[in-house]
Amino acid sequence: MKKYLLFFSLFLFFFLAAQAQNLVPNPSFEDTVACPTTLDQIYNATGWSSYSISPDYYNVCNGGFLSVPENVVGYQLASSGEAYTGFIGYDVNGFVREIIGRQLSQNLVIGQQYFVSIKVSLAEYTSSFPQFIPCNKIGVKFSTTSFSTTNPVPINNYAHVYTDSIISDTMNWTTIRGSFIADSSYQYIMLGNFFDDAQTDTVSTPNGVKSYFFIDAICVSTDSLYCATGIPTEVPTGEFLVERNINIFPNPCSAILSVELKEKDESLLTISTITGQKVFTQNFTGKIVINTSTLPGGIYFISLQSKKQITNYKIIIKKF
Repeated sequence: MKKYLLFFSLFLFFFLAAQAQNLVPNPSFEDTVACPTTLDQIYNATGWSSYSISPDYYNVCNGGFLSVPENVVGYQLASSGEAYTGFIGYDVNGFVREIIGRQLSQNLVIGQQYFVSIKVSLAEYTSSFPQFIPCNKIGVKFSTTSFSTTNPVPINNYAHVYTDSIISDTMNWTTIRGSFIADSSYQYIMLGNFFDDAQTDTVSTPNGVKSYFFIDAICVSTDSLYCATGIPTEVPTGEFLVERNINIFPNPCSAILSVELKEKDESLLTISTITGQKVFTQNFTGKIVINTSTLPGGIYFISLQSKKQITNYKIIIKKF
């Protein structure tokens, strides 16, 4: 009986996985036409192209100012894999909206509900660029036609999924997610800010002139949880990869850092500098409190490794 139950469970999992899928090919920009060599080369991420102005492409294969995690506009680990894209969502010196897009793996079905998620991170201040401005309205829009730099997307204050919250986190990835009912047989997905300046809220920063965001891990599915977990909703998730519930606080910190996991599986925690030097390693279960007072101030990365997965987070240690 157990053998048949196992067989049925595996059959159900793979059947539902085939039904619930990400309709966005190359969702994390890992597949390349060629390694990026300069800015404005989103077209080097297989299937993606500019739908307005000149979005950028970052990949570890560049090894220089377009690399991952360190590049000309900041330092950010990829949310998934070793690549991501970047674009301007707002500019105080003039109306600028850089937008990327591509064809979906299949047309959306009219009347069907779709669930969408993307990972977004505000780029950091660097010596090459003024400080970037946090803003809102970054989102996803669908179309029955494609666009290009010579035929850009109209900005008409509408997107199918977007955030009203201002995105200001330069340390971690912010997830924008939502759902909508398809009213057309959409063939193309687009990402950017589809709202004009009057509809876009910002937070002023010293010398800030642009809002520039990294984008990664794009997902569109008919399953409400598939984009968050990669697992069909109907399959029990206990034995499969699930999104971790992690609380890291305070961040920034000065002397004490707490890391708390909802799950009770043993995890290996490693803290590394931006150059990759490991400064702390320890196994723990549930919660750990770390004395950071002996560490120099700066940006560090936390890696949490369990039997199920590895997740990475960015922290700042400040010295007052």
